[in-house]
Order: sequence, then structure tokens, then C-alpha cells
Amino acid sequence: MQPPVAAIDVHTHLFPARLQAAVRRALTRMYGWSFDLPDEPGAFAEFVRARGTERFCVLPYAHKPGMARELNAWMAETTRRLPGAIGFACVHPDDSDSTDVLEDAFADGLIGVKLHHQVQEVSPDDPRLFPVYELMLEHDRPLIVHAGKGPTDNGLVGASPFRRMMKRFPHLRICVAHLGFPEREEFVAMLDEFPRLYLDTSGLGNMSLTGIGLEDRIERILWGSDAPNIAFDYERAITRVLDLGLEPDDQRAIFRDNALRFLRLER
Repeated sequence: MQPPVAAIDVHTHLFPARLQAAVRRALTRMYGWSFDLPDEPGAFAEFVRARGTERFCVLPYAHKPGMARELNAWMAETTRRLPGAIGFACVHPDDSDSTDVLEDAFADGLIGVKLHHQVQEVSPDDPRLFPVYELMLEHDRPLIVHAGKGPTDNGLVGASPFRRMMKRFPHLRICVAHLGFPEREEFVAMLDEFPRLYLDTSGLGNMSLTGIGLEDRIERILWGSDAPNIAFDYERAITRVLDLGLEPDDQRAIFRDNALRFLRLER
């Protein structure tokens, strides 16, 4: 099973080998997940390309202060030599030099930023992140965030704090991962409130995408898989979108054209 068009997967995760192994051990320990997809960068690029994915965003995240600069350097070097890869940068809310870290990452070729509010245990409207948001606005760079409560609510994330942040920074070019699960309907409704907000379809296993209003907001939905650290087949990330029964133009928008616009890529 392949997408109906050469696709852009806006949500994948590659890390240096030791960190990747640690991430997988943590996910297995916390959720009982097991993994079959290749996580070595070259093998992963070949794997997704064989399944119709032409380009893919690689999203790092810093789980502790002081590690972002080194991780961003690895990301820039790795994605430069990896066919189809689009590298993002990361930063930790407790990094005192967060804006310098990101300026250097942009100069090194990374195009946007990933924040994982859940792992980093920081609310979307925490003032420590305001300099990051301001920098993203200054450069008009894409921002992808894990702002939803799933798979485990840490008491800091969710639709309410995210909306408060967006009211303060309404012009961010931003994508919420996993449709903001589990508050999918609340995040989908926010698309009408904030014209530069997008949602991606990554993760969520076999959960259906029907009945939450996506069909009325096709132009702001991006396709993502969350690979390679997923406990289901890559093809299922594709068929969940196809199961919506959309017209070909709408399928093409989700699998490719919306990402071109969000990421400011050439066709």
C-alpha cells in the first residue's frame, strides 16, 4: 500500500544510535510497545521511499537541558546526506541560550523546530518558551509540537494551555502532532480560530480519523507516521487517511500539497 502521490511524511524521528535505543527502551517500558521498523538513518530512508514517501521531516527533541546543540549538529549533518530528509531543530525550555541554539541550527540548514511539551514537561504557554515563539515569528519558520495529553497526561499539556499560547502568538506557523490526541475535536475546531495552525495524523495506531471534522478542513491536515518508533505497520499510517474516502485532490492535499505549503518547499 502506497499513498496516491509521492508523499511528504511530516513526522518521523531519528536519533544518534545510543539515544534511539534509549528512546525505544523507554517506550517499551512505559507502554509495552515493540518495534519492527529500521531506525538506522540510511535504512529508514530506503524503507519509506519504497513505500511511496518522497520526503520526510526528521524531528528531534531534547529531554534535558544542554543537549540540544549537539543533537542539532548531528541532525544537520545526518539530514544533509540523507535523501529526502528534512531536518528540524530542538531546544529545551531550560536552555539559557535557547535562541542562540536555534539561530545556529538554522544557519546549519535545519528548517524548523520541534517542541515536545509532554516529554519536556512544559506547558505550551510557559513563559520560558516565549523567546522561542518570538524567534519563530521573526524567521517565519515552521514549528511542530506535541501539545496533546496522549499517550499520558502530565498535567501541563492539552487544548486549554495550547489555546492560551495561540491567543498570544496567533501568527505562528505551527502544527500540532497526533491531531492533539485525545482532544482531537477540540484541536480540529481550533483550525477555524487560527489560520496558520495545522494538525498532523501521525501515531494513534489503528484509531479511525472519521467523525472528528477533518473532512471540512482538509487544507490544514498534514500526513505523518511517527515512524520508526511505532507499534504498528507503516502502511497503516497510509490507509487511515485513505479510509476517509476523500476525492483524489483532497488525498493529494493531505499526503503532499499541504506539507509543501506548511514547510515552504518547492513542488
